[in-house]
Amino acid sequence: MSVVTVQLGQCGNQIGSQVFQALARDGMGRGGEGRARIGGGGGGGFKGSYGEGEIWETFFRECEIDDRRSERSSGHASGGEAIARAVLVDMEPKVVRSVMSSVRSYEGCPSGWAYGDNNFFSRDSGSGNNWARGYYVHGPRCRDPIMEVIRREVEACDNFGGFLLLQSAAGGTGSGVGAYIAGALKEEYPSSCLLSHCVWPYESGEVIVQSYNVPLTISHLYNEADGIIVCPNDALQATCRQLFNSQRVSFKELNDVAARSLSSVLLPSFVRDVSSSITEDCTSTSGGRHKLHLLADVASHLCAHPGYKLLTIRCLPQIPTPSIPFTTFSWGGILKSLKQMHVRGSLIEHGLDWTTPPGLLSSFYHAETTPTCGWKIEGGGQGVERGAGGGGGRGGGGGVGGEGIVEQSPGTMSSTSSANRALASMLFLRGNEAMVVDASMFVDPSLHPLWASDPLVVAAHPACANKYEMSASLLTNCKSVVTRVERMVERSYDLFSTKAYLHQYHAFGMEESDFEEVYTSLEDIVARYRML
Repeated sequence: MSVVTVQLGQCGNQIGSQVFQALARDGMGRGGEGRARIGGGGGGGFKGSYGEGEIWETFFRECEIDDRRSERSSGHASGGEAIARAVLVDMEPKVVRSVMSSVRSYEGCPSGWAYGDNNFFSRDSGSGNNWARGYYVHGPRCRDPIMEVIRREVEACDNFGGFLLLQSAAGGTGSGVGAYIAGALKEEYPSSCLLSHCVWPYESGEVIVQSYNVPLTISHLYNEADGIIVCPNDALQATCRQLFNSQRVSFKELNDVAARSLSSVLLPSFVRDVSSSITEDCTSTSGGRHKLHLLADVASHLCAHPGYKLLTIRCLPQIPTPSIPFTTFSWGGILKSLKQMHVRGSLIEHGLDWTTPPGLLSSFYHAETTPTCGWKIEGGGQGVERGAGGGGGRGGGGGVGGEGIVEQSPGTMSSTSSANRALASMLFLRGNEAMVVDASMFVDPSLHPLWASDPLVVAAHPACANKYEMSASLLTNCKSVVTRVERMVERSYDLFSTKAYLHQYHAFGMEESDFEEVYTSLEDIVARYRML
């Protein structure tokens, strides 16, 4: 099923280009191999580790007549390139132009794909980091032309599977226009799945009014989207420091980590049994094995309850690319570390707390989870340390957003707190023996509410992702994210109570009652997650 991606604002467009780059890279094979296109007609695809047509069907399409006409004048898309099923939206043209012109090569090689030259919308005035301006001014004015571009891309799909929104929660265009377009999409395509990947700002703050923009964005998306993947900048920065060994992290590196994480979920996979299987044949239907359909299967399993829509991605391994040739991978270690990250509500592995939380089934826990790492450096490379025990470690952006990782910042899940619980989880396994490895350690009753029915789905594919021989990603609807939401609401209400910066929102038609409704809505969301 084909997915149409809508990239909104500077953040959404920059992450989107790297998501498609990651999908094309892994779909065409590792190390630049198999980059040749197969076939010249509509049934064409890529020759790669994920098989002919799998990546093609979902995220890319043929270069059509309109694209070829614009190619002669712009030189962007060529007849031999795939066209991303994406629409680029920003209220300033600079980012859109930059993204569209930068995607034709990857690490010095032709990327094999491009954006359609007619698949964008931009204006000459930004939203000024003001959610109200984006939602109440640019949204209504730009709705019709944006929806027309999206309609053309939807009609180019043989089997339309839904929308993926890429946006920021704190800016003006990604948050304000993004929330408005989400509502417009739900109105015009009410039966289609809508999943948002929303970048959460730094806890220390990027713009002063982010404490208003984020609650407004999340509350409106909660009414329109089927699910919201929350991607915190603090955790991205901590991961970058670990992967790139740099104290000055660039936005390109942040976007690269976010793209790796999201692509690990979006790549093709097959639903399989939780326990070990007898065959690695991904086409086998034994044990109810079938292809995972994006985005319907993800939304229907993880967000079946309309009151719970906040999703979190955790990925392993997290090691620098130069160290991969010197690394030995182990499924047992990777899965144990990933489970402990979920238990502790952590988004990174470094400095992970390995103590047993109260309330966890101790016999099951100690039998399945021990302080061990999922890989080891054989020598050479960049000498990455892999300590699985607690220990100190880097702080990373003031404690990595309070997700219980290194520092005990406000809202951190400490060693005495209860285990992180999930309403539902999807485990994605990729690489050697991914179709047969035993994942039953994630069926721990203590990690889910008693009333949750079949909370775990395992999807796998024998092909590699992100150049790792083995990799695992856990997409969960869990309560670890509510600490972040709660703190943002508290900061927002503190500003609101003093009427700070409210005039910037009143100028575009917002009333104080609008803020009060948002706070009530988010407090209800927090209360529901606290009950898990």
